[in-house]
Amino acid sequence: MSLPYDEARCTGQQCPSAANCRRHTERQIPKGVVANFAPLYLRREAGADACDQYMPVVLVSTFSPKTSDEQATANAVARIFASNCGGLNMNAEQLKKFCAVSDIRHYLMAPIRRDGRLFATNGHILVSIPDNPEIKAGKEGPNLAKFIKEVEEKSFSPLVIVLPEPEPCKACINGKVSKCEDCDGEGCFEHGDFSYECKACECEGFNYPHLGDGDMDCPYCDGTGHDPHQTVSVGHTTIARRYCEMMLGLQNCQIWTDEADSTATAYFKFDGGWGAVMPCREISEKGGAA
Repeated sequence: MSLPYDEARCTGQQCPSAANCRRHTERQIPKGVVANFAPLYLRREAGADACDQYMPVVLVSTFSPKTSDEQATANAVARIFASNCGGLNMNAEQLKKFCAVSDIRHYLMAPIRRDGRLFATNGHILVSIPDNPEIKAGKEGPNLAKFIKEVEEKSFSPLVIVLPEPEPCKACINGKVSKCEDCDGEGCFEHGDFSYECKACECEGFNYPHLGDGDMDCPYCDGTGHDPHQTVSVGHTTIARRYCEMMLGLQNCQIWTDEADSTATAYFKFDGGWGAVMPCREISEKGGAA
């Protein structure tokens, strides 16, 4: 993802942060394109090392992590920015990360085009960006106009969270499960004119791979091997760790949580778009929240 042409460039002269600043590393522009250049090395205050217009390639800190949680967060953020979830000029692949992988609501498995915008959601987390005709999208889907109004009314704060290392998914081994042989992965089977629930897999369609490697991606963790129900405290609510990781991958992400209701939808915005995420509620041994 390249730096937009309306963002100022910088030659980086005498700047100790030049190698990690997008204004310098992405300063090249095509012939015929006009772009402004940032004033050289505007310090925030006496003795500061970063300029007023510093735009980091990867977020860094001048403070050494003091705890294992802080170190885990630093490592996780580095991985997130390497995978580049998106933001300005989000492409189809990045948008697809917010779509459902497998869902009876087939329209959630691809971006949705509505009211001059693109939406991507799996039913638990949603992002919206300005329409891009190069991205294929469907028109079928839920009414999303209410989210636009909600976002316009919120006051956001920078997303600052301690992201712990992921816990292993309890339904699989390294993201893999074994397809149930009794129902051929369907969760049910037919005999004569009747359909029966598969008792061998309890209608799941798969079994825990006790021996050897599984032969299909785990539907609970989407093959990541990470516990989808692991949570993180964010503001006045609790959000699934996997969605926190996705939000941290968005440029300059800010969030709003309801101080009066921890179960209310949380809203966030980032450079080039906005989104919403459902908080987690109490989960049972076999069930789960967002």
